[in-house]
Amino acid sequence: MFRKTNIFVFIVLAALCVLLLTACGQTANNSQNAEPEKEKQESNTETADHSQYKVALVLPGTINDEGWNATAYHGLELIKEAGFETAYSENVKTSDYEAVYRGYASKGYNLIIGHGFNFLDPAKAVAADFPQTMFGVTSTVEYADPNVFAIDTNSSDAGFLAGVLAAKMTKTKVVAVPCGLEIPGIIRYATGFKQGVEYVDPEIKVLSSYTGSSSDTAQLKELTAAMVKQGADIIAPNADQAGLGAFEYVKEHKDLRIIGVYGDQKALAPDQILTSAIIDMPGAIEQVAELGFKGQLEAKAYVFGVKEGSVWLTDFSSDVPQDIQDLLKDVIEKIKNNEIEVKYVLE
Repeated sequence: MFRKTNIFVFIVLAALCVLLLTACGQTANNSQNAEPEKEKQESNTETADHSQYKVALVLPGTINDEGWNATAYHGLELIKEAGFETAYSENVKTSDYEAVYRGYASKGYNLIIGHGFNFLDPAKAVAADFPQTMFGVTSTVEYADPNVFAIDTNSSDAGFLAGVLAAKMTKTKVVAVPCGLEIPGIIRYATGFKQGVEYVDPEIKVLSSYTGSSSDTAQLKELTAAMVKQGADIIAPNADQAGLGAFEYVKEHKDLRIIGVYGDQKALAPDQILTSAIIDMPGAIEQVAELGFKGQLEAKAYVFGVKEGSVWLTDFSSDVPQDIQDLLKDVIEKIKNNEIEVKYVLE
């Protein structure tokens, strides 16, 4: 009886072991099968073939201006790295905008971006002849059905942040925003700057003026000098390539401080720059190119600001006290949460 019972128990245990091993084997197989499937899905996402989607960028200035044109070109480089076929034209004269647009459209480019609001009318003129092509125009909120759309980075937000910092850092109670061309993106930066200064202290004097040039560095340097003579000790230029003139002047006067714009301009005055107000045009171009690739671009205005994660400040210099850094971080959060309203205006 004892032997029979042992045999019976042995058989039951053996059967249980077989069942457990089978179940474990199936679980392992299922896990092994699931992992390659997951990797396959991730791989498909990462290796989307953008090579058949062609994007062209038309620039009014040079890609080496360390500002407005350079940032757009950087966006083109980003999408090129992602596999898009790209091309660009720089230093294009106003009289040639339409011809350049038409040239790229005739070559089958899917998306053509003119960098500046002055490209709007030429885009409208060409778009009707190429209904399958999307035409983008930056620095405007105007668009036209069915295939002309606007890309605008919210320079008012960037100006506001720069203005808050300038107001907190000035010792003379006079700050300056020397500008180049009197165009929407730069005007909004200047008005945003004034709003930021007023947010901190309405009694601080803001000097703002335009040279009318995006390339004349000597003229911008002279404007900066004139503003400093009026007491300005914090300079926040917005003048594309001409803005280099402001940096030159500041470096010659070690008691001055400067705030960069568009890209990180620390290298232009490493010992005197407080920060740079990033206006992420590269990211905006990257996003609209991806929308175009997916067939989701529409004739509307795409605006990218603080709330969209497209405007921010670079690392502060050691000159900026921690409490002021904390204030700027708080201001950014309040803009995101609608506790601070930055007016998006032309004044």
